[in-house]
Amino acid sequence: MQNQLKKERSAEMTVYVFIVYIAFLVFLFIVYVLAAYFLPEVPSSAGDAVAGMPLNIQFDMEAYILLFFHASLIQGVCSGLVAGKMGSGSVLSGVKHSLFLVLISYITFTQFI
Repeated sequence: MQNQLKKERSAEMTVYVFIVYIAFLVFLFIVYVLAAYFLPEVPSSAGDAVAGMPLNIQFDMEAYILLFFHASLIQGVCSGLVAGKMGSGSVLSGVKHSLFLVLISYITFTQFI
């Protein structure tokens, strides 16, 4: 009976683990869009908006990309721990999910951003 309950719990929680992965990938996609398309346009649009005004706007795009990178690493670690705890009830399994999500984040930032 106990083994059957474990199997049922595992089957039901697989959906939630999948949802955690999808939420992380959506977060990573939004960060990619911000870093690849929005951030490069900020300095030029800020310069156009204050044309004729004596303002000194300094925008460090690398700092924002580093901030997004750190945010995605933190999101990956925390999401992985939650997925592992929900999926199998084990923190060790959560560490495995965390490592996988951090790897996805690292590859995304090194290859695409």
